[in-house]
Amino acid sequence: MIGILLYVVGTAWLLMNAWQLKKSEKKMAPVVTLYLLIFFLMGEQALFALLYHFVHIPIGLISLGISNALLGGLVYYFKGKLGRQEYEKVLIGDIFSVIFFTVIAVWFCTYMWGWDLIMSFYSLDGKEVHCMLSETIAKTGNYENPQYFEALNSALWMQIFRVFIPGDEGYYKAHMLSQVVIQWLSSFGMYAVAKTYTENRKNDYLAGLTTFFYAAGYPLFIAYFGFAYFGTIINMICAIFVIYRLMHQDAVEKWFSFGYLNLMLYSMFACYSFFIPFVFPPLFIALWFDEVAKEGKIFSLKMVRKEFQVFLLPIIVGMINSFSNLSQLGEEGGITNNGGCYIDLYSNFLRILPLAAVGMIVLWKKNKHDILGLELVWSLACLLGMIYLNHHGKISLYYVSKIYNILWLLFFVYIFVCLCEFHEKVPAALGGLAILIIASFLLSKTQIPMMVTKDNPEIYAPVHADYHGVYPDVYWYNQNVATVIHNSTEEERKVRLKEKEQ
Repeated sequence: MIGILLYVVGTAWLLMNAWQLKKSEKKMAPVVTLYLLIFFLMGEQALFALLYHFVHIPIGLISLGISNALLGGLVYYFKGKLGRQEYEKVLIGDIFSVIFFTVIAVWFCTYMWGWDLIMSFYSLDGKEVHCMLSETIAKTGNYENPQYFEALNSALWMQIFRVFIPGDEGYYKAHMLSQVVIQWLSSFGMYAVAKTYTENRKNDYLAGLTTFFYAAGYPLFIAYFGFAYFGTIINMICAIFVIYRLMHQDAVEKWFSFGYLNLMLYSMFACYSFFIPFVFPPLFIALWFDEVAKEGKIFSLKMVRKEFQVFLLPIIVGMINSFSNLSQLGEEGGITNNGGCYIDLYSNFLRILPLAAVGMIVLWKKNKHDILGLELVWSLACLLGMIYLNHHGKISLYYVSKIYNILWLLFFVYIFVCLCEFHEKVPAALGGLAILIIASFLLSKTQIPMMVTKDNPEIYAPVHADYHGVYPDVYWYNQNVATVIHNSTEEERKVRLKEKEQ
């Protein structure tokens, strides 16, 4: 109980001072700042956990509560030097949207697992691997896997719940609650990114609506498989996109944006290093283009210094932490191993491409070097390369499918931009949309998809060949799998009731 009290007080003290610390000369959006602070907390705890790991101090509520309190004192000191941050008024659209996607996230999760949060995943790894990683930290105060980021946060929940719910059940309930929180953050992350692409308050409702359709797709798939680490890394990418957009708009101080990027880039090493090659290069190029636009030079020492300030420290610390894991990459099959995944290369994205394409065109006209465009081009190039490697047996479809989660995020941000554009230029947007819908339909009827999948038929809707709906296949798939998990949970609940009666 002392550990819980220390952790809660220390964390509240840190977050209060971090919220008040001046981070920009401009007023900041409360919702966007809140999302950044959530990942700041998770990131700094992961960094302290790394330090404790090397000096053999148990990682848990007490040690992290103390470090949060000390860091909060440091932030309080700098708050006196830098001043207090001013914020915009909390908008009704923000309140509505946050409540909306909170209710939806709770509904998703309680339908599958119930209010009593019975552990039931579509993959055995959800319990036997990922839950056990968290349980190891909760019980031993140390981590075995260098990619410990999500497991650490789940372990803290476990240490709290264990006080009130005895036995392993306390660990399981806490782990399931962490799954609900990650699902909620998936919606929050999409919403925060969308907020950086509009200044029109009326578009907040559109952001909330778009977030619903985003969260009901690939993020929900992640939840029912129990891959919270996977959801966390996508949410972390959202935080990187948000802080870059604020940098790009000169909406935050340089020390804050550079420090935050340092923390998030290291956190990617500590969470799921597989995604590093997909995110680091586009961010590097985006920062480079921004400096070119400011300086008017393709190369300068200032540009080099900026890139070093953002990337050098997190790469060094991340490599030190991840070395043992990277050295095992080629063992037991490495990236040729298969695992639980949802694979559909065409149908989901073809159905939403027309709307997304309008958003792509709008952003291209406004800002040719936006990070979303760079990330999209790089991700598609990586996807094509991975499909080629899969064809030659160098990488499994399990790993190929992971990049779809980034593409899903990018497409829905573009869709949001497209919907915002409808407010201002409805005739032109509708005309362009009609053309794109027709083009997308015609493309799906050609032999091109069959040519690509001829040698690897599994890559195109292997389980859902009978699905011909107008909406993306992933929604249909999620609906069916959620029902399976719901039924499994009900059966488990009945078994437990019988055991209690006996």
